[in-house]
Amino acid sequence: AAAQRIGVAQIVEGMNSFSLRGRTVTLQAKAACLQTNVTLRYAILEWTGTCDAVTSDVVKDWTSGTYTANNFFLAASLTVVAVGSTALTHVGDPASFVPVAVTPLTGTVSASCNNLIILFWSEGTMAQHDQLVLSEVDCHIGASRIWSPRPAGEELALCQRYFYSSS
Repeated sequence: AAAQRIGVAQIVEGMNSFSLRGRTVTLQAKAACLQTNVTLRYAILEWTGTCDAVTSDVVKDWTSGTYTANNFFLAASLTVVAVGSTALTHVGDPASFVPVAVTPLTGTVSASCNNLIILFWSEGTMAQHDQLVLSEVDCHIGASRIWSPRPAGEELALCQRYFYSSS
């Protein structure tokens, strides 16, 4: 297969997005690319359409270098809060993997936000065997802070809300 841009988005539920209206938020993360050098792009987006009825594909044109609504991003019901980038150099051997902090991204969420969307993507194409690793992703109200993981039991309890057994 031909090399392509890759991306991943996380949609924040409406009940967790409403409290962000009119507030400044900061996105922080660590990242690494295991095979090639890549520029990591990331964005804070807000969905102004129907709450919790967000499209999972917010990209209009993966080839656009203009990171605004109706260029790279869709225009309908989508507002670009902020876009950032960090150059990642490959670490080669996964055993020596050490993620680097991406440049924190700050923006103000509008009063129209129904869902917040966090998007990470590669600016250039990546081959099938390339690996882009994200860790310690955190979007919070206010200025930068040091990220610390929740205790495992608390994290499990929070995840169980979404668990459904079909057997």
